[in-house]
Order: sequence, then C-alpha cells, then structure tokens
Amino acid sequence: MRSSRSCGAAGSFRRRPSLRGVDQVSARASIRRVENALARRVRRRIVRPLERGVIARRPRAHLLHVSKAGGTMLKDLLGPYTMSGSYEIVLHSHPVRLRDIPLGEKVFFVVRDPLERFVSAFNYRLREGRPHQYDPWTDAERVAFAAFQSPDALGAALSSGEAETRARAMAAMIAIRHVRDSYWRWFDNLEYLERRRDDLLLAVWLPDLTATVPQLLSMLGLPAQIAAPQSEASANRSPEDAPRALGDTATANLRQWYGADDAFLDYCAALPVFAGPSWSRDRTSAHHRSQAPAALERSV
Repeated sequence: MRSSRSCGAAGSFRRRPSLRGVDQVSARASIRRVENALARRVRRRIVRPLERGVIARRPRAHLLHVSKAGGTMLKDLLGPYTMSGSYEIVLHSHPVRLRDIPLGEKVFFVVRDPLERFVSAFNYRLREGRPHQYDPWTDAERVAFAAFQSPDALGAALSSGEAETRARAMAAMIAIRHVRDSYWRWFDNLEYLERRRDDLLLAVWLPDLTATVPQLLSMLGLPAQIAAPQSEASANRSPEDAPRALGDTATANLRQWYGADDAFLDYCAALPVFAGPSWSRDRTSAHHRSQAPAALERSV
C-alpha cells in the first residue's frame, strides 16, 4: 500500500514539470511576439525616419497665457487644432513663464494696453471669476473691494490727498489678483527677453483680433476660417454692465503705476513679429476718458 501511494505520488510529481514546461514555452512565445512587435514599431517610427535624415515631429509653438490679455479666448480658439498645423501648439496656464519654454522653441502671446488689462482684471475679480468659473475672494481682496467698487475709484484713490486712502489703494493694487501682475512676470526682464527674441513667433494685439488672429493662424499653418468663441462665458469676457470708464485722474495714476508694462509694450510694438497697429500709450489712454469703444468693452 505504501509503495502504491509512493508510485502515485511519484507519477504525480513527474507530470508537473511537463505542465511547467508548457507554461514556459507559452510565456517565451508571448515575449517573442511582444519583442517583435516593439522592434517593428521602433524601426517604423525611429529607425526609418533617421535613415531618411528626418524625425517626423512638428516643431512646437507655445502660447504664454498672460492673465486678462485675451489668452482664454485664444486657447478656446486653438484647442481643437493643436496638432493640425505646421506646429505642435502647446497651450499653457498662467504660471508658465518664458524661462519655462525650451530655448529654440517658438512662443506667441496676446497683449493689450495695461489700462484695458487693469479694468478687465478688476472686474473679473470683482465678480469672483463668474460666469466663467467661481473663484472666491481672498481675505485681502474682500477688504479691497469693500473700499473700491469700480476701477476708476481705485485708480483715482492712488493720488488721494488722504494718506489712509492712498495706502488702501496701494494695498488693493497689490492684493487683487491679475491687477498686481505685470507683463514682466512672464518675461522676466528686458535683457532676458532680448536674448529670446528669435524665439518670439508673434505678439498678438488684443483690440485688433479681427486682423491679427488670421495672421496668427497663417503662421501656425491653420485654416483661416476658424471662428472665435461667441459666448461670454467661454471667451471669459466682462458683462456689458461692468464699470469700465476711467477718469483723467485714474488714467494718469494708472499710467504711472503700470509704467514698466508700457515699456514692455514699447518693446513689443517695435518687433517685426508684433501683429497690430502702432501702439501709443497716449492714444489708447484717450479711450478711458469716456467709455471704451464697443469692440474693446467686451474684450477679455
């Protein structure tokens, strides 16, 4: 009896290597199939293009998203076409700066008059980002908007005869998001910007998008018939009833406050890649002494 069980156990023991052998053969065959498929893919996608002397990859063009300058509209416009033109288009969020873009890769961005940008930023934060998104006030913004309910009130208070009012206005200019951000946040300084000059593909002037967007699409190798978003929410535009007018005092104060941004636009306007009319801070300031033109009022 003991011998029978032993033989049975031995027989069972002898069959197991046979099963493991089958499993190992099957596994090796699967590995070979994966290796062969990978080798074919590598040859098709890498070796053959190298043999032809070219790698099949588009150059990149990066959109730097300067806040409250029209970047949201441009991202909505280009979003479906990032791999459709001459470039692989990379659409960045606000934190990405020029220094974050690899040297030699193209960059484009939207600019507008600093006072227009201030008005847009003030109204955007006044409504806490709605209707595009809800982004509640910080505690510092809550204090700022309790003191100043319009962009003109804040701008004018910067030269108030009362020291406390001036201090509150300066604190508000620093507290309100986007209002506090200079163009140089994205471009660092003039020396660095000049070093990256050859990487600049286009500086798009926001108030003249009808003329400048077709130029951008052409440079990106995209069809000219692409349409801009029409809804207020998708384009992130200010509502029609948002306060926009700036009086003479506010205009003068803000022009001084954003002097470094005026210098940035002076530089951009002198570039061959500037897409827009000749920029003049004096000419654009005149729009704020009354209501801005209808085409500008509803800009991002």
